[in-house]
Amino acid sequence: EEEASKFSRYPNTSVTMASYDTIEDEDELHKLLSKSENFEERKKIRARMKEIREKKQKDWEAKRLQREKESGDLVKKKFELAEKEKEKFLKT
Repeated sequence: EEEASKFSRYPNTSVTMASYDTIEDEDELHKLLSKSENFEERKKIRARMKEIREKKQKDWEAKRLQREKESGDLVKKKFELAEKEKEKFLKT
């Protein structure tokens, strides 16, 4: 209750500080940030936005590495297939 009364002083805030961890949408957090006038609340929102950006960057990098690996594997398979075809051709 003490925490709830703390937020009642900020009528423009529809979300409590503790619930920012559940928000995954950066645009939604940005809207909340622009509405908020509470320094601590803005600080927590910015921190959450940073977490989301870092997670997106990490996911993007993992996908990039996976695509790179798959691409390398495909090139290697094509090279091996070409070598086998070459050997067959030379034997005949």
